[in-house]
Amino acid sequence: MHFVLRWDYHIRSVAHLLYLATWTDLPYINKESQMSELFTNLTLEVIQELDKETRKLILHDWKISAENRFKSILENLTIHTRGYEEFRFELRSDYEQIALEGYCEVCKGKQSIKLHYSELRKFSGRDGNNVRMDCPTCKTSNSLLVPDF
Repeated sequence: MHFVLRWDYHIRSVAHLLYLATWTDLPYINKESQMSELFTNLTLEVIQELDKETRKLILHDWKISAENRFKSILENLTIHTRGYEEFRFELRSDYEQIALEGYCEVCKGKQSIKLHYSELRKFSGRDGNNVRMDCPTCKTSNSLLVPDF
């Protein structure tokens, strides 16, 4: 967290600070370290202990940060689709779910999926590699490639 505060990351709120410190791939932070794992687990526990309205505000900020980051990756890969935007719009009031899109190697098509905020760790520090997930359409294990964000 000290690293995030020291560098100019344009912190918008405490929720944004927690998001950056917990889920993003910041330089000089080993996401596989025990300390990082402890911090992530502690952050998730704290979120669960908050009152409903405060938790909703923090999760909304996390959701927007994660989805905007993912959208930027899709645009850079020139695979941004209207289907993803419509799916994201459908999930707008579900603060615990992040809208993502991947490509299924079996279905040979794009699939929109939702990811619980507690699973964001799958996407941090992967050096641009895709994350493999189960396809929601064909149900094939690890056939859906989702870009790291």
